[in-house]
Amino acid sequence: MHYWQRYSLALTIVSILLIFFGGYEWLGRGFYQGQSQLSQTTVLIPKGLSLHKLSMLLEEKKVIPSWIIFEVNVRLRRNSSKIKAGEYLFLSSRTPASVMLQMIEGRTVKRRITIIEGLKNKEIIKILMTAEGLEGDIVNIPEQGYLMPETYYYSYHDSRQAVLERMHEAMFDALEKAWNTRKPDLPLKDPREAIILASIVEKETALGYERPRVAAVFLNRLKKNMPLQADPTVSYGLEKAYGKTLERPLNRNDLTILTPYNTYMIQGLPPEPICNPGLASLKAVLNPMATADLYFVANGEGGHTFSPNYKEHQKHHQKLRALRKKEK
Repeated sequence: MHYWQRYSLALTIVSILLIFFGGYEWLGRGFYQGQSQLSQTTVLIPKGLSLHKLSMLLEEKKVIPSWIIFEVNVRLRRNSSKIKAGEYLFLSSRTPASVMLQMIEGRTVKRRITIIEGLKNKEIIKILMTAEGLEGDIVNIPEQGYLMPETYYYSYHDSRQAVLERMHEAMFDALEKAWNTRKPDLPLKDPREAIILASIVEKETALGYERPRVAAVFLNRLKKNMPLQADPTVSYGLEKAYGKTLERPLNRNDLTILTPYNTYMIQGLPPEPICNPGLASLKAVLNPMATADLYFVANGEGGHTFSPNYKEHQKHHQKLRALRKKEK
């Protein structure tokens, strides 16, 4: 081999090595180095997206500077199948390497949904069906009363059924703990009766400090075999009968309409919870205030006035009627 041929071959080899090592260094440096003048950004990664399309999407959204650097590095590390779909918030201090790690670990945006106390099942289902990011149908719906009102966190692509089941499990856990710490000699046969009564307490008052006293009134009436005479049970029964929400105040005639839920007409508890009660109402029922009260009536200021006998109750009723007449 002539001198010039040997020199040309050596030069070619050196050039290839320089290109190889230079390219390798470029891929590595670009993968681990941060970028300047970045802002945090949120990107939704759909399910089933190929690594190539994902890399192109991330560059398009300015999450990474180069799809090539990202895709090659992910492939070299055999992480293609480890990346999880979802909604991601990428911080301004990110690097392509940190972006890859975030998606491998599935550190997605946590959305939240708040279920307030006293909602019916159909109202909770409506909230879940309209919550952004949740997917799928709701097939199995627990009995009314067994969904815990609370704030729940979820990620994009989570299933509605899974969130509903978390609500169900949360109520069962709370019910078990509350039942195991209940006062003795309560006129309640089982945890289900506690849920039913708690749902009535939930609808009777929105004031937390009143709940143990309202619960005590109903429990005292159960002990004496007195009808509960709870207005919310009347409304619930009429709604079940008519198939729609009652959008007016109750009247005297409503109290005489016999339904399985009208506690003016039936003895004891209605056959099912009338809403999904909160933990405070459940605890109030199982650990009520010690009182001889048997009656309560609205005081015109958002709360109630309590009485141990009917005579005193009538006086409070008269005061309420006079107050309402004066307001007119």
